[in-house]
Amino acid sequence: MNYRRLSGCSAVLMVLALGGLAGARAADPVLERGRYLVTIAGCADCHTPGYFLGKPDTARQFAGSDVGFEIPRLGVFYGPNLTPDKETGLGGWTDAQIGAAITSGTLPSGRQLALIMPWRAFATLTKPDVSAIIVYLKSLPPVRNKVPGPFGPLEPPTSYVMKVVPPEVQNVAVQVGGSLAERWCASCHDVARTPQAGSVEQGRPLSFKAIAVQTSTTRESLDRHLSAAHTGMPDFSLSPYQRSLLIGYILSLR
Repeated sequence: MNYRRLSGCSAVLMVLALGGLAGARAADPVLERGRYLVTIAGCADCHTPGYFLGKPDTARQFAGSDVGFEIPRLGVFYGPNLTPDKETGLGGWTDAQIGAAITSGTLPSGRQLALIMPWRAFATLTKPDVSAIIVYLKSLPPVRNKVPGPFGPLEPPTSYVMKVVPPEVQNVAVQVGGSLAERWCASCHDVARTPQAGSVEQGRPLSFKAIAVQTSTTRESLDRHLSAAHTGMPDFSLSPYQRSLLIGYILSLR
């Protein structure tokens, strides 16, 4: 057995091991603090493609979300690209601009971030913690990825949307449609979600619930009916927008 060769190999292994330990000890504590903070804050959740679809793209972590949050009356907003890409991420931002977005929700353009961004909670971060987060974000590999939006309340989003709706009334538009039904239609029709028993026997027109469940009822058929002239519906005049709200309410009764 060649003990000299074994001794040489042992020395090489020892040097490599010591070098690895030295590298670990030399890791930037500020950067590691930033990594820790963005991890416990869940930043990757809202800013990584595929996360809300159950398949986070770890190769593009922090490159921006492909699922937006819908906020009633405000629109749909997507978690932006946080990597240092100059065109689609934070590559062109200063440290002060990144810090302002984190702690005050203010973008360099002056626009206020959507309420889904918890900057009010992050406003309590210490300056060293904010600096650590900035150091970590700037250490990420740049990924070119332009997220969709933001979209206004009347603009159709181009990617997935996450929304939270109450169980009975699906959204604000349906609520408004229900108010229109009460104002314009309730004198003749039973417009409630749960019609009163016997309304048909009493000679009243079909309830909105009964209309909604008919197989022939579609958005188009309702729009044709509501936009036509009807002597049986006096003083009935709705704009196309109001008709769409009323139709949305009727179809929600299915």
